[in-house]
Amino acid sequence: MEATRFPINNKYGNALKTQQLLEVAHVFSRLEFQILVFASGVVLKKVQIGAASDEERELLSDIQAARRDLVEIHSGASEFSATYLKDHKFSRFWEVAAALYRESFTSDANAENKELLKVMTSNATTLEDLAAPLPDVLRAAASAGVLDVVTRNAIGDKYAYLDDIVDALHTRTTEPRDLPSW
Repeated sequence: MEATRFPINNKYGNALKTQQLLEVAHVFSRLEFQILVFASGVVLKKVQIGAASDEERELLSDIQAARRDLVEIHSGASEFSATYLKDHKFSRFWEVAAALYRESFTSDANAENKELLKVMTSNATTLEDLAAPLPDVLRAAASAGVLDVVTRNAIGDKYAYLDDIVDALHTRTTEPRDLPSW
């Protein structure tokens, strides 16, 4: 089987075995699955209207493979790769998602599109709900001394984009934020 650009599961390397990191990986995998659903929707729209480049069509294939890999992990058919949490490749999707959420929630042009705002608000709320266990599992991993610099940096980059999404959500809804910042 050809490897995707994303070393998610143990088909692409050794399995992640550290319990505290597995807990972090499970939370991030659920968040990243949602980010991949979002990203595939954006790229798929471009493919459907014939505006996608060859690189974007290849990226869509990689996104679909990454989603399948995450489904395999969630179903118990495979395990996380030891490099999953260290990998920075998902950061690209987090960055795009954060920019789109910010734009959707702050743009005057989108203020009239109630349906888009409803969907974006629901999706961002889902991300925030899925992220709720992150502070506790990250503290446990840090206390156990298993967060090396590379892992911490990759997680920090993604969490910063999550912060942007949650901040944009709460700017839009004016409700208080529960998820701590990175």
